[in-house]
Amino acid sequence: MVKNEEDIIENFIRWNMKFLDSLYIIDNNSTDGTVDIINQLISEGFNITLWVDNTLAHF
Repeated sequence: MVKNEEDIIENFIRWNMKFLDSLYIIDNNSTDGTVDIINQLISEGFNITLWVDNTLAHF
């Protein structure tokens, strides 16, 4: 689960995908570029499943 992680998300994904076949990420209503960065990495071919959860129950 991520929220407003644009400063670290790309490096985190690129590093961890060296060891993983796929990655599942739940974005909890990010207001920065987190989702855009994840979508860019998906378009580059990374096997990432992204769910966007806009409920306010998670902080």
